[in-house]
Amino acid sequence: MRSRFPTPLLVPALLVACAPDSWPLAPKPHDTGTSSGTPATPTDTAPGTSTDTATDPDVAPWSGCAAGGPEVVVVSERVPPSPVVAGSTLAGEVVLANCGTGTWRAAAADAATGHKLAPASPPGNADWGVTRLPLPADVPPGHRVRVPITATAPARDGTWTWQWLVLDEWVRWLAPATPAHVLEVTGGLPALEVHPASEWESSAEPVDGPDMELLALRYVTIHYPGVAMDLDGDDDVYEDQDTIDFLRNLQHYSLTLNDRGWTIGYNSIIAPDGDEWEARGHQVRNAASGCLDANRPGYTLMIQTADIDLPPNEAQVEGARRAVARIRAAAAAAGNPHTLVINGHRDVAPLCGLGTACPGEPIYDMLGRGAFEP
Repeated sequence: MRSRFPTPLLVPALLVACAPDSWPLAPKPHDTGTSSGTPATPTDTAPGTSTDTATDPDVAPWSGCAAGGPEVVVVSERVPPSPVVAGSTLAGEVVLANCGTGTWRAAAADAATGHKLAPASPPGNADWGVTRLPLPADVPPGHRVRVPITATAPARDGTWTWQWLVLDEWVRWLAPATPAHVLEVTGGLPALEVHPASEWESSAEPVDGPDMELLALRYVTIHYPGVAMDLDGDDDVYEDQDTIDFLRNLQHYSLTLNDRGWTIGYNSIIAPDGDEWEARGHQVRNAASGCLDANRPGYTLMIQTADIDLPPNEAQVEGARRAVARIRAAAAAAGNPHTLVINGHRDVAPLCGLGTACPGEPIYDMLGRGAFEP
């Protein structure tokens, strides 16, 4: 991928770690929402037992609830056929049965309370242009509801998961989610990539350190470089080799020039084009936040900005969101029951008796507004 970025000053990588907290719009369960699923088809699916027709009312009695069964049953769904064109308007539908003990209270999409339909992979994401859809009416126990879905395909090429959950706003997500369907998006911006450490590390200076403890993770900590940087080389055009050179320089500095004796401390780097580059990755414990008390519970994500006073670009924000979703999914798959919060280096540095301005005011302000929530 290539794009132009301004050229500040090339500075050897003395980089400090940093990041702040952001708060999700609602509690996010660790066991719903996936990054993979079954291929999407243009046909309706009917997991439940329903006699729905196009003339059925939006809410109607439903006799398929089973004693001891789930509180949400997917009666039927209509999924847009894959592939879809980036930015296009999509129409879908789900029919869900309330098999719980309480009424689902309909509310406006932006209301502070009430039951709604929301994207589920991960919960509350904005990949499809909406974060909440209202129910057409209250849904008592033993009734099913038809919810139309009007969505917008993502602007970026790649595979995206179409999946939905019922949400009791600011209370909880109701399980289970609808089946996960993978839709291919074409005709948009280039897909973001995840580059493993093997793409940049040298055999002479490999990444090493204690194993990552996924069950110990509690947060994702965002950092900035801390210095002015030349992100696109002498030709003023960013390409992957610029990040490769940056990572190798930082690795050499960490191992030799400052006598630390350990490898690069960050887990991942978000490059100027939004790609994620693994440094320590999901395999090696973070060493960038100042001490074991801050490092062990945290996954560190450094966003490459040309200057400490510049915010990340749109592609980097999207890349950071994907990186957060990816480590959350890995922690959940390992059995970690916690939703990893997002914070900044300045938030965890006091655990080590330290202070820092990292990740800088622009990024820290974005963190406070939840900009990096998937």
